[in-house]
Amino acid sequence: MTPTALRGALVVPVLAVALVGVVIAGVTLAGGSITWAETVRSIGTHLGLPLTPLPPLADSVVWQLRLPRVLLAAAAGAGLAVCGCVLQAVTRNVLAEPYLLGISSGASTGGGPRPRPRPRRRVRHPRRGERWSAASSRSRSSSRSWGGTPRARVVSC
Repeated sequence: MTPTALRGALVVPVLAVALVGVVIAGVTLAGGSITWAETVRSIGTHLGLPLTPLPPLADSVVWQLRLPRVLLAAAAGAGLAVCGCVLQAVTRNVLAEPYLLGISSGASTGGGPRPRPRPRRRVRHPRRGERWSAASSRSRSSSRSWGGTPRARVVSC
């Protein structure tokens, strides 16, 4: 085996062990009082290892809250790494960046704010015998005084 092949054969297992360590650290180092051993016990119990299970609350915190978030972050990072490798391979440039093909500006359009829909206004329909003008003038003057003109406010010092 050549030294390059030997080095490549050692890199993958070392990185896999490092990824497992980072995942366990990410699950453990969040707020709360869950230790490394409890994290490993919870994950090991769900993977079928013969370990004593944690109390239900601590187990659900590790298995249902923290672990999915850390695994999703690891998957997103792996996806970004693959996209970077593809971009470097397509452009045949080891210093390729997303600005080279305009990918960053295209991605920013999807992350921008979207317009909010306007709230629907309620329309008061006229009662029997009323005309539309009378109903609309009554609803317009409802926020004003009885005469239809705004009242003056008196402020005393």
